[in-house]
Amino acid sequence: MIKITIAETQPVYAEGLSKMLSTVTGLHLNSLTTGYQELLKTLQNEATDLLLLDAELNTNFSELLLIRQIKKEFPQLKIILFGRITCLSILFKLRKMGLDAYLYKDVSCQEFVQAILAVMNGHAYLQESISKALNCFGNSVYSKAKKNAITKREQEILELIVDEYTNQEIAQQLYISIPTVETHRKNLLLKMGVKNTAGLVREAILRQGYPFTPHGKP
Repeated sequence: MIKITIAETQPVYAEGLSKMLSTVTGLHLNSLTTGYQELLKTLQNEATDLLLLDAELNTNFSELLLIRQIKKEFPQLKIILFGRITCLSILFKLRKMGLDAYLYKDVSCQEFVQAILAVMNGHAYLQESISKALNCFGNSVYSKAKKNAITKREQEILELIVDEYTNQEIAQQLYISIPTVETHRKNLLLKMGVKNTAGLVREAILRQGYPFTPHGKP
């Protein structure tokens, strides 16, 4: 039996989730919470396998901070987040923080159950409509990547840039000089056709694949 807690700010939507879950065998709704502090108390007092979380539960927190805070206290908890973003870099960071699935509130009941089962089987899940939108956006990037292949060293530096390393930290990590790092960074900007670090991060995520997979694939 999968024990579920819902943290949702919209009563009508929360009631709909509750009724839908009650029709699925193997799912049990523990509690329904409407506030952040209430949620923390619930998770401390009730064994929960899966949290269905409204990204707007705490308006003082960004989605990233919300997941970070909850995962810090409950690292084994599976989380499906209902949000509204389509920013590749934020999705990537959410996944790295341990988020298991990202959905919009317009998700169908069928896909919602599919996401739950995928997550509980150890897979990450991204709503199919979001994935399709990102794929359409990324098609031109993939073709451009083939024409402007980067070197092994540039790839190492790019990965460290994505992980928010500074030039000095990259130099120390790879045992090279800071001017060498700066040269590689300039080459990456040229090859990837972007103007700044944010662009490099976006391109890196598109080229390496999405951190969530639709249909529950590993």
